[in-house]
Amino acid sequence: MRLRRLLRVTFAVVIVLTLGSLLLGAMLGQPILLSYTETGSMDPTIAEGDGFVVIPSTGLGSAEVGDVVIYDAQEANEGGLTTHRVVGATDHGYETAGDANIVTDQDGGEPAVTDGQIVAKAWTVGGDVVTIPHLGTVVMNIQSGIDSIRDVLGIGPRLGSQGIATLLFGVGVALLAFTFLTKSRSRHRERTRSRRTSVSARGIVFGLVVCLCIVTFGTMLAISGSTEFGTVSADYESDAPHVIQSGETGERNYERHNGGLLPVVSILEPASQGVSVEDEPTQLHHGESANTTITVTAPTERGYVLHAVSEFRYLAVLPPPLLEMLHDVHPWIAMTSVTAVVVSLFTLPFALLLGTGRIVLRERKSGGHTHDYLRI
Repeated sequence: MRLRRLLRVTFAVVIVLTLGSLLLGAMLGQPILLSYTETGSMDPTIAEGDGFVVIPSTGLGSAEVGDVVIYDAQEANEGGLTTHRVVGATDHGYETAGDANIVTDQDGGEPAVTDGQIVAKAWTVGGDVVTIPHLGTVVMNIQSGIDSIRDVLGIGPRLGSQGIATLLFGVGVALLAFTFLTKSRSRHRERTRSRRTSVSARGIVFGLVVCLCIVTFGTMLAISGSTEFGTVSADYESDAPHVIQSGETGERNYERHNGGLLPVVSILEPASQGVSVEDEPTQLHHGESANTTITVTAPTERGYVLHAVSEFRYLAVLPPPLLEMLHDVHPWIAMTSVTAVVVSLFTLPFALLLGTGRIVLRERKSGGHTHDYLRI
């Protein structure tokens, strides 16, 4: 019986993680934990409609030839996220192609891919991509059903497919919780008159810690990212900021703005060849902006080149110099440190209040009435 329950719980956790990662990825505009292919361009490595496990590229360093990456395309597949393999590297960036394609994306008009465009890498074991057969097919069928509901109800323009998906996911979680509570209540009524239920205080604190870790770390991942900008390497001088004479340097202005409610510390660094940034960590409160000068060096070859810079934003709960030091070790070290501080500030009061025992719910009957009360 315990084994059966363990299997049910494991299956439920896997389903929730799968749906949650796909939904969160759709909301953030980049894959989280899982992704899938909609075409056969990566066949046979990843078949059409198969899912695969991804690793966010934030802080993982440069891509290497042979990596399967998800990048934000400018031209390929009409723009948007594209899953292809890195097949070469140039001074301007990477050459990419689908395993089933006979030409590279760059032969089709896509500029060389920069590190700033790469949002995730496919997880490989022994050189093989870890795939989940037909995951994408299931998701796309669900998406098709959502689109049908949107058309029938006429609420697409207000919510969109992602909004409806979020609504349906929330309803599903609510129904699951209602079913669990109803089932627990039914079993509770079958017990003797001296009925008693309790919950673990440590369990509540642990659940709060998990939620805060996911929200805090996920928020910093979401507000961090890369910005691409094009430069024309020309054989003449120009007053246009995006046109730089071949082999010469120019300057571009980069504006940072904090539209969020919480103060953040912003750290800017290059994400492509020919870009340099001399910038100190900048703390931005709500509504504040800051300008930074980016130095761009045009390649000796004439033509259009895509450059990129990456901006990492951390919640300002640690001094900027300390955050810079942690960021220099690894961005995820800085994010983990900030998350630890936030979680401690919010959960420590609850832990002191609830203790390490159990929160007991007693139920007594008196004169046909039921009285509930808590005892910690």
